[in-house]
Amino acid sequence: MILIKDQLPILIDTGFGSDVKDTELLIKEEGVSPEELHLIVNTHYHSDHVGGNYQLQKNYGVKIAAHKWEADLINSCDTEACGSEWLDQPVEPYGSI
Repeated sequence: MILIKDQLPILIDTGFGSDVKDTELLIKEEGVSPEELHLIVNTHYHSDHVGGNYQLQKNYGVKIAAHKWEADLINSCDTEACGSEWLDQPVEPYGSI
């Protein structure tokens, strides 16, 4: 993850979903409240990069930017798109722009 601290803070990737509380703490330790996040940008669709998207979007209304091909899969709620069960790190569906 990378946090860009600017007038409109941006989080690059969100880590595993099981680590979302730690992600929130890390953001706060850097002086940015999760409510202040302007955007989440995903570099690619692996569960260790997008796992926290669902909770951060649900709890704070953060918009998520992804590559068009991946966004199309996510937005169509394709069951394979969020299936990372083999890693025991499923990805809950979220909306992306």
